[in-house]
Amino acid sequence: MTSIADRYGPVILVTLLVGVPLGALAVALLVRGRVRSGWSRSWALRASIGEIGMLVGTAPWLWMILTPTGGAGGLQLMPLRDLLDVLRGGDTIVQLVGNLLAFAAVGFFLPIRLRLARPRWVPAVV
Repeated sequence: MTSIADRYGPVILVTLLVGVPLGALAVALLVRGRVRSGWSRSWALRASIGEIGMLVGTAPWLWMILTPTGGAGGLQLMPLRDLLDVLRGGDTIVQLVGNLLAFAAVGFFLPIRLRLARPRWVPAVV
């Protein structure tokens, strides 16, 4: 059995070295385009950070949890049939944390994008 760093280290490196800089570039380009089309600068920045943050924050976790690993594959037509086998395996923590982190970025950035967060709180985070 390989360690988590061996299996998912490249995903983390690609995210940090490629995903984050490309995300920052995408935010800058989106803000510039939205300001040119008539958006206020503050709303353009807030919306762009929210949208790109959801994408960059969710993509690596989806990559991790959807990467096939060794073992029995195939189609499981009976829901929850193999749940005990998964929970008894060595990857239980990886599975649980990976599935929770897949939606953590959406839960954090969606209120920023949809103006659900208090305005005083947002600049401190962004």
